[in-house]
Amino acid sequence: MNPEESSKSQPSNTHIRPEVYFATGLQEEEKAAVNKRSPKVLEALQKLNIQAEQAPVIAVLGSGGGLRAHIACLGVLSEMKELGLLDAVTYLAGVSGSTWALSSFYINNGNMEGMEEELKHRYEHNRWPFGESLKKAIQSARRENYSMTDFWAYFVVSRQTRELQDSNLSSIKKQVEEGLLPYPIFAAIDGDLQPDWKKRKTQESWFEFTPHHAGYPALGAFVPITQFGSRFENGTLLSPEPERDLTYLRGLWGSALADIEDIKKYIWDMLRDLREKLKQKEVKAATCMESPEVQVDEALLDLMMAYVKDQNDPSIKDKLRALQQVLSAEREETIALQHSHCQVTTSDEVEWAKQWLLGDGMGPSCSGSSAGFLVADEFGKQRYIWLAEIVQNWDEISPKEKEQFLEYLLYCLMRPRELHEGAKSNSMSRIEGSIQDVFTFLSKTGICCWRWEWGTVYNFLYKHGNITDEAIQSREFLHLVDAGLAINTPYPLVLPPAREAHLILSFDFSAGDPLETVRATADYCRCHAIPFPEVREDQLKEWAKAPESCYILRGETGPVVMHFTLFNINNCGDDIETWRKKYDTMKLSDSYTPDLVEDLLRVSKENVQMNKDNILNEMRKIAVKPVTFPGVTKEDCWGDTVQHAQRSRTVEIKMSNNTDITFSEPLKPVTFPGVTKEDCWGDTVQHAQSSQTVEIKMSNNTDITFSEPLYYLQSGHVLVDPPPLLSPESTINCSFVKKSSSFQGTVGILVYQGPSVHLALLFSVPFNYALHRIEFALAIITEPVSRDLESVFDDIIQGKGSPELKAAKCDLQIPHGTLKLEHDSLIIRATMSNIHVAKLDVVVETKKAP
Repeated sequence: MNPEESSKSQPSNTHIRPEVYFATGLQEEEKAAVNKRSPKVLEALQKLNIQAEQAPVIAVLGSGGGLRAHIACLGVLSEMKELGLLDAVTYLAGVSGSTWALSSFYINNGNMEGMEEELKHRYEHNRWPFGESLKKAIQSARRENYSMTDFWAYFVVSRQTRELQDSNLSSIKKQVEEGLLPYPIFAAIDGDLQPDWKKRKTQESWFEFTPHHAGYPALGAFVPITQFGSRFENGTLLSPEPERDLTYLRGLWGSALADIEDIKKYIWDMLRDLREKLKQKEVKAATCMESPEVQVDEALLDLMMAYVKDQNDPSIKDKLRALQQVLSAEREETIALQHSHCQVTTSDEVEWAKQWLLGDGMGPSCSGSSAGFLVADEFGKQRYIWLAEIVQNWDEISPKEKEQFLEYLLYCLMRPRELHEGAKSNSMSRIEGSIQDVFTFLSKTGICCWRWEWGTVYNFLYKHGNITDEAIQSREFLHLVDAGLAINTPYPLVLPPAREAHLILSFDFSAGDPLETVRATADYCRCHAIPFPEVREDQLKEWAKAPESCYILRGETGPVVMHFTLFNINNCGDDIETWRKKYDTMKLSDSYTPDLVEDLLRVSKENVQMNKDNILNEMRKIAVKPVTFPGVTKEDCWGDTVQHAQRSRTVEIKMSNNTDITFSEPLKPVTFPGVTKEDCWGDTVQHAQSSQTVEIKMSNNTDITFSEPLYYLQSGHVLVDPPPLLSPESTINCSFVKKSSSFQGTVGILVYQGPSVHLALLFSVPFNYALHRIEFALAIITEPVSRDLESVFDDIIQGKGSPELKAAKCDLQIPHGTLKLEHDSLIIRATMSNIHVAKLDVVVETKKAP
C-alpha cells in the first residue's frame, strides 16, 4: 500500500495516513515535528554558547531497569532540563522502566517542577489504586487477545509506579508537533522473532511506538497509533479497537523485570492473593454463590489455580471430578427451571440455555441438523462422560495434551457468559455478575500464565500483499514484549536504518554489567554494517570492574556515544555493589520510601552534573562538524522483506576478462531436496506451542466402496495420508497437523468419492482458542467432485447449501460434540472431541428398513 495523505486533518493540522502504510524514510508527521524542533535546538545551543549553522541530531536514551530505571530516568531528565541541556535534544527514547519515566514526562508536558515531590509523596504510604486496577484488568479480560501483559500492566506496573495512566499515546503529540519537546520513541520487540534475534540479530525484531505511529522501522511498515491493536487483513481495517491506554503500553514496554522463574512466582503470589480476596467477597454474597453458574466458575478457577502452581499436582484429578459434578448439577437445575418456566422466560434466554447447557453438537448451533432441544436433552444425559474419561486417563496424558485440553475447556465454559451477557435473567444480581467477571479474569490469566503468552495484539500486517516474509504476514497475532530481552537500551531505533543520531547520550540503569548494552549494540551494528564506535572486549571487562560515570566512544564515522552508568566510582565510591542491592530490579514499591526515592534521584542527577562540561564539549564538536554515516542506506538495511512496487529488483552484472585464463561453466543454483520454507521457519519464529493435530477415523458399515480421497488444506499439512480405499465394513485412519512454526491452526476438508454420492469431512482446529472455536462438519455431495475443493470448503463454512450439497456443521462448545446427517439410505454420524488431541470419529451406515 502506497502511503497517501488523507484529506482529513486533526486539530493539530497533521494528516492521518490511511490504515497500514509504508515509509522509506522518516514519516511525514515525525519529519514535520523534527523540523519544528530544529530551531528550538539551535536556540538552546546558542544559550549554551554553542554556535551551529544546522541543528545536530542529539538523542537521549534510557535503559531498562524497572522502578530503579523509572526514578533514575526522571532524575536525569530533571537535571538536564535544569542545566538547559534537554532543550538541545531532538529525540528521547526508552526501553522498559525508562518508558515509564518518559510517559510521565510527556503526560506532564515536560514540566519537571513538582514532579519530584509528587514522586516522593507516592511512596510515603503503602497504597496503590487496587480497586481501579482490578476494574481495568477485568475490562481487559473481556478482550479476545487478553494476555499476561494486561495483568502485568494493571497489577505490577501500576503498583510499582503507584499510578494509573488513562491517557493515550496519541494525546501527547501536541507539544511534540510544535517542537516544544523532543520526539519520543518507545521500544518493544517482536517476541515471536526472538530465536532469529539470538542467532542473527535481525533488525525486523525491533518494534517502535511514537505519538503518531507503531510499527517495524526496519520494514518501514506502520499503522497509526490510534489504530494499533485494531484488526487488519491485507492492509484493510476489519474491526477497529479503542486506542489502548498508557498503563497497558507501560506493561507491554516494561515486562521483563527479572528472570522467568522470579516473575512466575510473583504472578502466582498475586493470583493467590486475588483468589483469597474473591473468597472473602463470596462470603459476603453467600446467597449469590448458590447460583450454578458461579459454582461452575469457582470449580474452574480452583482447577486452573492448581494447574498453574504445579502441573503434576495429584489434586487436579479431584478438581476435575468436582467440575463434572457441578456441571451436571447445573444442567439438571437449568432443565428444571426451563420446564417450570420460572426464570427462563424470554426466547433469547431459552436459546441461550439450550446452546450453553445442552449444546453438545445436536442443538441450535449445528446448522443442517433437525435435532432440537428435546433431542439434545436425550444426548445431554451422557454429556459429561468425556470428563470422566479424561480423569481416568489423566496420568497417561502428555503435558502438552493436558494443557491443550484445559485451555479449550476453560475457553468453552467461559465464552457463553461473554457471548450471552444480555440473556441473563433480570434477577441476576450485580454482585453475581461482578464475581463472574473476576472468575473470568483470573481464569484467563491462568491460561496465559501456563502458556506464557505476552503482548498479544492483532497483527496489522496479517496477509498483507506487500510483505513477502511469511513469518511476518502469516500471523494473526503479534506478541510484543520488553525490548530489554534484545538490547536493554534502544540504540537500534536511533541508528540507521531508522534514524541517524549524531550524538547519543545513553543513560544505563541496568542491573549487572553496566557496559553490556554497549557490547550488545556493537555486535548488532557489526552484523548490519552500521557505523558505531569500535569497542574491545578486554576494555569493556576492565571498565565493568570499577565503572566510571561516563565513557565517551567515537569512531571515524557514525555517532559519538556518551555512555553513563548509574552506580559508579564517582558517585558511589567503593559501595557500588551495596547500591545495586539496595535498588534491585524486582524490589517491590512497597519497600520504597521517600528517602530511597530521593537518594536515587540524587545519584542520577549527579551523573549529569559532573559530566556537564563533557556533554557541552561533545555538543560543540558535532555542531561544528556533524558526523556522517557513509555507505548506509535504508534500502541496504531492509533487504527483500518488503515488496516495493515501483522499484526493479533486477541485478545487471558485467564482467570483463583481461587475462589469458578461460573461466567457464557458471554454477547453477544449489538445490536442497526435501527442504521447505517451513523447515527454515523453525529458526525464525518462536515454535508454536501446540500441535493442533486432527486425527480422523472413518468406519464404513455399508456395502458401498468409497475411494480416491481428495483434500484441501487452508492451513496445516498431512501427517498420515488418507488410504486410497474405504471398503465396505472397513475402517481407515488419517491425520492432519499444523505446520511446525506456523501461527495458523489445522483447517481443511477431506472427501471420499463414491459411485453416486461423496462423503466430505470439514475440520477447523484453530491456533488460538481465545478467538476461534473448533469447528467440524459433515457433507454429502451428489455432483461430481470436479470443482475446486476450496469453493466446496467455503460453501460449507458459509452455510451455502444446494441440491447437490447437503451439510451439517457445528462448533465445539465443549471439548466433545456429535453430529448426524441423513441422505436417502445413508446415515452419517460423527463424534468430535478435543480431549487428548482433536479427534473426528465418523461412522457411515445404511438406514434400517422401517
